Amino acid sequence: MIYLIKLLGAMIMLFALLVLLLLFSYYYVPPKGTKAKRITKELKKTANVKKYKIDGRTVYTITNKEAPESSLRILYFHGGGYVGGITLHHWNFINKLSKSTKAVIIFPDYPLVPKGNYRDVFRMGEEVYRQVASQGDFIMLGDSAGGAIRISACTKNGKRRFCCAKKDDINFTLA
Repeated sequence: MIYLIKLLGAMIMLFALLVLLLLFSYYYVPPKGTKAKRITKELKKTANVKKYKIDGRTVYTITNKEAPESSLRILYFHGGGYVGGITLHHWNFINKLSKSTKAVIIFPDYPLVPKGNYRDVFRMGEEVYRQVASQGDFIMLGDSAGGAIRISACTKNGKRRFCCAKKDDINFTLA
């Protein structure tokens, strides 16, 4: 009997945490000064940025001005816990990545919770992937939630796969 009471208590706690998580994701507002849908001035100085839409969401293509014909392409999914959009930190990272690699960077602004769900994210992700893959080899990166999208994309359905590393996946941190 005591076991059932403990189990019921644990289930109630888990349910309460789930409710709090759902409320947080619905009412989440990024910290002041971090939300930056606009491209930074520094990035505009060093790269050309083009935009197009997929399912009503923006996909950015960043081409370094020093290497406009680069064959290296990077598909990058931003982080944000599925509730936070593109921030100033992401734009700064994209700028550093563009400067250091001279790659063409494809940067989708995927749907966020609560308006979007995982089906919306993967539908957009698959379409961006198809477009990028049709042009040849590329690198796929992601941080935080974006990293999870990338990893999930690699293992989706077992039959239809995005791209996976041929050897062990490599994780790294930029200082």
